[in-house]
Amino acid sequence: MKRIIIVIYGLISLFTVYASPLYLEEQFIHTDEYATVCIFNDRIDFTSYSEKGQLHQENKYNYFLGDKTNYIILDCQVLNTYFLYVIKNIEKRTHLYGSWEMTFSKTKKEAPYNSSKLVPFTVQNVESFITESDKNGNEICFRPEDYFSLTRNPWAVKESYKEKRIHLTTKRWRNTIDSYYPIGDIVFVNGFVFPDKEYLYEQNSRAKKIRISYEKTSFEIDLQDTGNFQVIHLPKTIDPTANNDIIIEILDFYKGTMYSDIVISGIYYMDAIVK
Repeated sequence: MKRIIIVIYGLISLFTVYASPLYLEEQFIHTDEYATVCIFNDRIDFTSYSEKGQLHQENKYNYFLGDKTNYIILDCQVLNTYFLYVIKNIEKRTHLYGSWEMTFSKTKKEAPYNSSKLVPFTVQNVESFITESDKNGNEICFRPEDYFSLTRNPWAVKESYKEKRIHLTTKRWRNTIDSYYPIGDIVFVNGFVFPDKEYLYEQNSRAKKIRISYEKTSFEIDLQDTGNFQVIHLPKTIDPTANNDIIIEILDFYKGTMYSDIVISGIYYMDAIVK
């Protein structure tokens, strides 16, 4: 009986890993401009062009190896909106490990809000981070500058650091005539997620247990060992228009195969305008 249970569990796990992603063959609309994307197993159709290749599904994240470009595929659902990010490497970038985010979404008609975007938190302060030098002696700071997204360098701290905290806020320019939907979820991109260098995810450590603190609320939760978007539901909503201080602290980690650096590549929230 025990052997049968193990076999069944293994088949379920295998099916979960290789089940077709929900976004497959579905058209998504760009969140900032008139453009669409539709991902297939053997090609990606953008508005102005199509690229052939092969979609690969792995535990860390899905990625598409195209004829000309490699893409990382991140996806999640927050409330009534399904978000799909297509990430690629670009030669001309401000940050050494900054990527290009192509942001798409699909919102259900019954959503209590109108337009919505998955946007990165603004960085107020990074209490500790790693600083290194490249082969030319140029300094590399592993901290997200201004916005905590994949377009910037990731946040990295040593396992030995006593304090592993970053301070975030939702403070940004907003239209005063609009009303904004409260933030009920935080979306993490755990680990070192960078196109064309997928090995960086396993080589570096990833955050496991974290503490999230804001206003008078504080709680601990485990992140999954995946670089895909993962949604953490908040016990109390956050006012997106407030000048708030949201503290993320790393308490435990998944150990990397080569480096003792704990890395988080991005932290986002859904910014939506109420109908």
